Amino acid sequence: MKLQEGTWEISSIGLLPNFAGRHKVVFLLSAFLISFFVCLLPSEARSQTVYRVNTTSDTIVAGACANPPTAGCSLRGAMQAAQAATSFIEFAIPASDPFCAAGVCTINLTQTLPSIIIPIDITGPGADKLIVKPAIGISIAIINVTANGPTAISGLTIKGGFAANGGGINKTGSGTLTLNRVVLTENKGTLAGGGVDVSAGGLRVFNSTIMSNQGALPQSTGVGGGGIRIAPGSICEVTNSTIIFNTTGTNGGGIANYGTLNLTNSTIAGNQSRDAKAGFQNRGGGIFNGIGATATIKSTISAFNFAATAGTDVHGSFVSAGFNLISVRDGSTGFTAGTDQTGTAIGGPLNPKFDPSGLQNNGGTTRTISLLSGSPAIDRGSSQGLTGILTTDQRGSLRISDDHGVPNAVGGDGTDIGAVERRESPADFDGDGRTDISIFRPSPGEWWYLRSSSDENFSTQFGGAADKIAPADFTGDGKTDIAFWRPSTGVWFVLRSEDSSFFSFPFGTTGDIPAPADFDGDGKADAAVFRPSASTWFIQRSGGGTDFIGFGAPGDKSVVGDYDGDGRSDIAIWRPSVGQWWVRRSSNQSIFAVTFGTSTDKAVQGDYTGDGKTDVAFWRPSTGSWFILRSEDFSFFSFPFGTTGDTPSPGDYDGDGRFDATVFRSSNSTWFSQRTSTGVVIQQFGASSDLPVPASFVP
Repeated sequence: MKLQEGTWEISSIGLLPNFAGRHKVVFLLSAFLISFFVCLLPSEARSQTVYRVNTTSDTIVAGACANPPTAGCSLRGAMQAAQAATSFIEFAIPASDPFCAAGVCTINLTQTLPSIIIPIDITGPGADKLIVKPAIGISIAIINVTANGPTAISGLTIKGGFAANGGGINKTGSGTLTLNRVVLTENKGTLAGGGVDVSAGGLRVFNSTIMSNQGALPQSTGVGGGGIRIAPGSICEVTNSTIIFNTTGTNGGGIANYGTLNLTNSTIAGNQSRDAKAGFQNRGGGIFNGIGATATIKSTISAFNFAATAGTDVHGSFVSAGFNLISVRDGSTGFTAGTDQTGTAIGGPLNPKFDPSGLQNNGGTTRTISLLSGSPAIDRGSSQGLTGILTTDQRGSLRISDDHGVPNAVGGDGTDIGAVERRESPADFDGDGRTDISIFRPSPGEWWYLRSSSDENFSTQFGGAADKIAPADFTGDGKTDIAFWRPSTGVWFVLRSEDSSFFSFPFGTTGDIPAPADFDGDGKADAAVFRPSASTWFIQRSGGGTDFIGFGAPGDKSVVGDYDGDGRSDIAIWRPSVGQWWVRRSSNQSIFAVTFGTSTDKAVQGDYTGDGKTDVAFWRPSTGSWFILRSEDFSFFSFPFGTTGDTPSPGDYDGDGRFDATVFRSSNSTWFSQRTSTGVVIQQFGASSDLPVPASFVP
C-alpha cells in the first residue's frame, strides 16, 4: 500500500499530535459508529406551564388544555388558559386531524385569538407544517400582543388576517415580541402594518419570510408598511429574513419605519408603494425611513422594489454598517461605506441576479429567493451582524460558504449579502445552486439536462461513446461545464457554459481515472487524474503548476470531496476490497482513514448534513439503503431509497446546501429524489441506455 512518503501514526481514538516530519492519521476501525442522543422534553427544562395543542378546532373545550392535555385542546383554548401565567404553547396535532393534509395542518379561526396579555412562548412545528388563518368568509385580525414582557412566536404561518393595524399581528404592549422561522402572508392592515404593526415596545424578526401582505390600502390615509410598520418610539430588529411582494397605498412597501430599525443580512425585494390618496405620497418601495427615525442596515439586499413617488428601493436617511447591495439608491442618503454596492435610476440599477424561479423552497421551513452564479452579492457580505455573529442563514444552512474564486469584500469573511447563502452543487448547469436532472447518451454523444431554474430542456452533442464524461466548473462562473476526457489520447474537452465555445488540452493517459475538482480553491475545477498503476495523482492546477502526489493503490477508486471544509477539494480514495476510505486533508496534509462499507457497496460521498464538509457515504445495491457517516461527529445514519438495478446519483436537487439521496432507474427511465427540504420527486427523463450525469464520479 502506497499513500504518501513519510512516517505514519495510526490511532483508533483521535488525532495524534502533529510532530515535525510526521503526518497525522485517524483510523476508525469500527464499520459503523453510533451516537445516541437523549432528547430533553421542553417541559422537563421549564418551570412554566406547558399547553399542548392537539386539534385544529377553534372551539374551547373546558379542561382540555390541562397538563397533560385531553382531546380537544385548541390553540384558542391554550391561549385563553395562558392568560393566567407565563406559559409555553406547543403543538401535537395528529396527522389524522380532518384539517391536516400532506403534512400541513390548518387552524381556521372564527374570531380573533385571545390577546397575549402576559408573556408566552408559542412554538409551532414549522411554518411549512402549520397555518393559522381566518375561516373562509371571515375578516378578522389574527393576533394582538398587549403584553409588557417578552413574548415569542415561532414555527408557524400566519395568513389572511384583516385589521386597521397589523392584519397578521398587532403589537401594542411595551414588551418585545420575537418572531423566529415565521411566515406572515396575505394579511391586510387597512391603515398600517399589513404583516405586523408595532405601535409600542420592540419587535425582533429572525429567519422569517414576510410576503404578499398589504398595509394601508390604496387611497387610504394610513401610514403604510406593507410588511412591517414601526411606530415612533418602537424598535425593530430584522435578521436573516426575506421581505417580499408586499404592497402599500402610502409609504414603505416592505418596511415603513418611524422609530428605530436594525436590519441585518436580509433580502428586501419586489415590494411596492403605490396608489396613494390625492395629496399623499408613495415613497420607499422597499424601505421607507421617516423623518427623525433611525435605520441601520448591514449586509442586506434591497432590489426590484417600486415606489410611485420616490425611493424605489430605499427612501430617507440611513446609517450604513457596510456590505449592502442597493439596486437604486435614489431617494436615500447614507449608503457610502466602502463595501456598499449601489446603483441609480439614471446610471443604471444594480442587478443582484436573483434566481429567476423567484421565491421558493430552497431549504428550511420558510421560502426564500436564492442568488445566481455571478451575483455581486456573493462573498461580498459579513457574518458579523448588528447584534452578533451569524452562523447560519435563513434556512439554517451554514452562513459562510466562501467561493474562493470570488474576492471577499474588504473586512468581510466570504458571507453572501442577503438572507440566504449560495452554495455550489454538482451538475448545476444553470447556476441556480441546484443539481439538474441530466443524462449523457453515449451512442450519439448527447447531453440532456432539465434546468431546475426554469424546467426547460437543453441538449447538445459533445463527445462519444468511448469518452469519460467529466462535468465540472472549469471556468469559474458558478455553472457546471459540459466536459469529457478521452482515454485513448488523454485529452480533455470542455464546453464553456458562458458561450458554448470549447477548449481542449492533453493531461493523463490510458488507464487513468479522471477526477476534476477545485484542488487549489480558486473557484475553478482543475484537471486531475488518479493513476492506480502508479498509485499517483496528477493535478493540473487552473492557477498554474502541476502536482504529482503519491496516494492510493491499485484497485482503489477516486472519491474526491472537501472533507475538511476549507473550500478546497481533498484527494481521497475508496478501497472496496476492505471497505476503507482514505482522505488527504488539503488544510494540513494530514491523513484520515475509516472503515465504512463493503466491497459491493457504491461510494456516494457528499455533504448530506449541510455543514460544508463532505460526508463519507455509500449506497448498498442489494438493499437500496444509504449509509451516511456524519462529518460532525462520525456517528452514522441510514435509510432505504432505491432498489437493485438503480444508479445512485446524489446531488443537491433542492438547493438547501445538503445532498439528496437520488437514484436513476434505467428500466423505466425515471429519477427518484428524496429531497431534504422539498420532499420526494419522481421525474421521467432519459432512456434506458443513458448515463446519469450526477453519477459521473460515483465509482
